[in-house]
Amino acid sequence: MNIKTLIILLTVAMIIVSCERHTSVEALRIVSINNNQSLNIDVADWTLIPDPQDPTETIPTFYVSDWAVPVEFSYIERGIGLPTASSYTARITSYRVSFTKILSGTQDVPWVLSPVTGNTNILVPADPEGQRRTVAYFTVVPASWINAHFRDSIENQSPGIVNGATLKATLIVNGYEEVTREPLTDTAFFMVNIRDSYDDPTQIGK
Repeated sequence: MNIKTLIILLTVAMIIVSCERHTSVEALRIVSINNNQSLNIDVADWTLIPDPQDPTETIPTFYVSDWAVPVEFSYIERGIGLPTASSYTARITSYRVSFTKILSGTQDVPWVLSPVTGNTNILVPADPEGQRRTVAYFTVVPASWINAHFRDSIENQSPGIVNGATLKATLIVNGYEEVTREPLTDTAFFMVNIRDSYDDPTQIGK
């Protein structure tokens, strides 16, 4: 190998190293959502309360809750071998969940529903081998979202009567690498079955 060829190869190698990113959009990965199971949501928990007009009688009422799921992450970041003050760590700062109806038991559920957004502060340490996992809980269906889309249907029906829908949910997380401040994002999908399951009002809390 002559000197000219060697200089060219060294120059190309230096350009490749200098252009290598500390992170990429594929470095942060959502491994699983809700342990790879569909999320089954009961939109209302029914119970009995005394009738204000007649204390000897009871009337049904319902409560709506937030629904959160475990999300498992991996973060593969090898860097370029330069020393840093700390190891590579991904910080997830926000998320968005969008929903599209794919099957419905009632025509009241629109095909596209409003998204859920939220801020978070989750640290995912890097593992060059991709074996380490970090699990965090995300509120993917808050009570306010259920009220916005289903409260009228719940109030106008008897307990356990409201038919729901099967939704395809898309989770997008956003954040950045702690050392380099480069943006990170990933997207994953999961299924949501949402309906008003039957509750025995006399058994609530037992």
